[in-house]
Amino acid sequence: MSKDAKSLDLTAACIEGNIESVNKIIAELDGESEEVQEILNKALLAASQKGHANIVDSLLSSGSLVNCQDRDKRTALIHASREGFTDTVKALIKWNAEIEVLDRHNWNALRYVSHKGYYDVVEALITAGACVNSGKYSMLS
Repeated sequence: MSKDAKSLDLTAACIEGNIESVNKIIAELDGESEEVQEILNKALLAASQKGHANIVDSLLSSGSLVNCQDRDKRTALIHASREGFTDTVKALIKWNAEIEVLDRHNWNALRYVSHKGYYDVVEALITAGACVNSGKYSMLS
């Protein structure tokens, strides 16, 4: 199977929450090339956006970068936060996700969850050290 096909299959398995398929495809990825890193990072962003904390752990254990970003500069933490997935946010924090990263709109994870009212995620982020007055545009201004 080509790496493009594996990338598509891995992303699909992450979206579906199929941990068995995720682990099988990860095992089939050979080497530590930039291409493999991109595949793992794309999968991490997808799993985070869908709230699959167990898959996030598996991908991070396999070498995905916790602070990787998509084209909008959103990290896995921002994706999980925006969707209100507390367990996934806590998993990413456990893996030392940077909390104050700003996306291309100059919003961080805390700003998104505060705006959407995901109070459990707000609590997790603040407990981990998030600051309401960080970034280019403060939440207090």
